[in-house]
Amino acid sequence: MLKNQASPRFPASKQKTRVTPRPDDISGTFGVRVMEERKRQRISRDTLAQYADVSADVIKRVENGMGAKLEDAYRIATALHVPLYALLPRQEEDRAARIHAAKMLLDELEMNSK
Repeated sequence: MLKNQASPRFPASKQKTRVTPRPDDISGTFGVRVMEERKRQRISRDTLAQYADVSADVIKRVENGMGAKLEDAYRIATALHVPLYALLPRQEEDRAARIHAAKMLLDELEMNSK
């Protein structure tokens, strides 16, 4: 069987594929960078959750690109000993991408404040 071919034991729908988030995808980029930093430091999700004083489910949701409350994002960054801005998307040269990212962030912050 070929490497990338689905097997009966692991159907294609169950196989994990790593998707690189778009530059303006704040939640996706944050999740990928949290996972990369956590793995670089060789700590488990449970350990990071304990250090950040959040649940392991929060870490799992963040790493899956589902976003985080601002307070949780700050706690995670602090637990990883990195500045929060290092885990967020970098500003793009393209003005439209920056505007779109800002609107998404404002929408997310507004939803989290309700």
